Amino acid sequence: MQRKPVGITQYTLPTKGTQLSRVLGCLVMFDAMDSSQIARRLEISVDKATTNLSVLRTRGLVRTVINRKGKSGGSLWELTPGVKKFYGE
Repeated sequence: MQRKPVGITQYTLPTKGTQLSRVLGCLVMFDAMDSSQIARRLEISVDKATTNLSVLRTRGLVRTVINRKGKSGGSLWELTPGVKKFYGE
């Protein structure tokens, strides 16, 4: 894991090539996506996508825009403002 300073806050980015980094990469490329879109794009289950997104949320890298827990498509996710700034968005 790599620590990258963004302003005062430091984020722990996932190791390159892991499922966590691939999920994060989807949000870097597409701004906001729901859990099922990420799962389809990465060819993983929605449960795995949601688990990875929850880990990324715990690290402060992503946040839910619309919480649709238990509903079709899943919640809508995006990068946190500091991470968007880090990636130059």
